[in-house]
Amino acid sequence: MDVTTATDMITTARTNDELIMITLNDNTVITGAPISVNSKGMNLRVDGKVRSFSLNRIDFANVVTEDDEMTDEEIYAELGDGMTTAELAAHLSDALKTDLTPKELRVHLRALGLGVGKGRKYSLTATDYRLVRNLINTPADAN
Repeated sequence: MDVTTATDMITTARTNDELIMITLNDNTVITGAPISVNSKGMNLRVDGKVRSFSLNRIDFANVVTEDDEMTDEEIYAELGDGMTTAELAAHLSDALKTDLTPKELRVHLRALGLGVGKGRKYSLTATDYRLVRNLINTPADAN
């Protein structure tokens, strides 16, 4: 990513009050509010904190518009290898438009027999992702 492209993207996103989603070289996906760009990186507000991402580390960036609906294939493609429960919960929360805590995700993963352990890193297969998605989107029984 170059400075000109990053600056145009930040300007567009700020003008339209939209978010920016970046994918880093290590497949980490981050979504945040645009702040600024300098010669070294792109600055986004993520979870209330301003974070700087080196332009060399950004593999892909996109302005997230309200009408952007991610397909299951797009969501699955962004689930990187070795994600922590917190990273996976944040990503699934954004993708599925829900508020999913890491603790809730661990409960769902245990229910599906996908194993949960201290320091465990996750890489969901397409089938595992669909199982988790269906479990998250299933309304709780009103007993």
